[in-house]
Amino acid sequence: MLEVTPKILVAEDDVALNALVVAWLRKGGLEPESVFDGEAAIDRLRKNDYAAILLDIMMPRATGFEVIEFVRAERPEMLGRIVVMTAGGESITTRLAPNTVYRLIEKPFDLREVLNTTRECAIRHLSTGPPSKRDEGPER
Repeated sequence: MLEVTPKILVAEDDVALNALVVAWLRKGGLEPESVFDGEAAIDRLRKNDYAAILLDIMMPRATGFEVIEFVRAERPEMLGRIVVMTAGGESITTRLAPNTVYRLIEKPFDLREVLNTTRECAIRHLSTGPPSKRDEGPER
């Protein structure tokens, strides 16, 4: 098991879905924090570090794409920790730059898939440590 409880940001504007995802992550041994719009996600990302970020694309105040752009510009060490949850299908996939997100999960989704993917992403981040401790160069 993990020595630390991974902190996860859940950015999903559907209140019921947000609560359900948060409950599953908590039950799975993770420490989720939830927000309901893109601006709130950006605000949290300015102040906190997360092992993984579950991100809806279509949100009020700032879209998931805008959140990703913020991460790219202001928190690039968090690229690769983003799990996108979307009903947008291929139209979303084609707009995501390579090496930006860990994985894309299509809605409707299986909550076990969300939990397992989030846990994998968090463990990957925690096992590699902060960028300053990693070997330089692209991951293979």
